[in-house]
Amino acid sequence: LFTREFYELVRDRLTPEGMVVTQAGPTGPLFHKQCFTAVAHTVGEVFPAMYAYEVFVPSFGGTWGFVIGSLGPDPVSMPVAELDRRIAERVDGRLRFFDGTTQRGLFSLPKYLREGLANETRVITRDEPLFVV
Repeated sequence: LFTREFYELVRDRLTPEGMVVTQAGPTGPLFHKQCFTAVAHTVGEVFPAMYAYEVFVPSFGGTWGFVIGSLGPDPVSMPVAELDRRIAERVDGRLRFFDGTTQRGLFSLPKYLREGLANETRVITRDEPLFVV
């Protein structure tokens, strides 16, 4: 599921403004190079725009990374007020975690992750898969 070939299949089935989000592994200082940076780099090789973010996942006991491959929309640049307005229009009730300010923070990655993403060269393919042990 993390190969270039898989993401090409997904990309080719999206609408012109389509996006895909994938869970990409742990993002802690000791673990982010296991798979997070390689998944992000692979998605970035297939899509015109790639956005990475992390969130604390209590059941995993740490931060976990997610990667967006986008054919158009930029989730990072949406103004906080616009996202809050869209949530209010579409969600009945009160969200306990997510709002426009939270989204802005999710994409504010720590320095070690930004550097890891910038220095990553691996592209996961069917012929060169990534194995995490």
